[in-house]
Amino acid sequence: MTSFIRWVLAHKRLVVVAWIIIAIGAFASVQHSVNALSAEFQLPGRESTDAMNLIDQRFGNGGSKVAGPIVSVVQLPEGTTVDSPGIRQELSTAFGSISRAIPGSRSADFATTGDRLFVSNDGRTTFRVVWYPASTAVAFEPAREAIAAAETAAAGQTVAGATIRITGIDALTTPSDESSGPG
Repeated sequence: MTSFIRWVLAHKRLVVVAWIIIAIGAFASVQHSVNALSAEFQLPGRESTDAMNLIDQRFGNGGSKVAGPIVSVVQLPEGTTVDSPGIRQELSTAFGSISRAIPGSRSADFATTGDRLFVSNDGRTTFRVVWYPASTAVAFEPAREAIAAAETAAAGQTVAGATIRITGIDALTTPSDESSGPG
């Protein structure tokens, strides 16, 4: 190691020139590397890819074209829970209008399944997941149209007087028309 250090110190200019050439080569190859990147997550011929393709063929969304879900959330007023009279029907109507606004979507919530998984411990907050068809074949591509349709459908909808909010990873990461960065 000592002899290597002595050689480097004796040939400083040559070492600097070598590093400059390496840096130029690295910068020149960056664009080629970036162009080789892909947002698709497929392993052809594997069971997981076959299952994802089957989900997409059968349901028209999900699978290899991961989109969503859009999540509609409502927090009911104090003293009101999902078990209060008439609330389940109000949830079904309000959440249903949001799902119908997104053609080809699939959804699930407490009102349609009766599953307490969709309800908070205090019974006041509940949500619906809406899986919508991907707008492109690229995995994890946000769908601005589906989010806008859900927000439009949710506007004016209430359950026991509480407003419905639209959220989810795609809704949070898709920039709005007014912003230039991520949502």
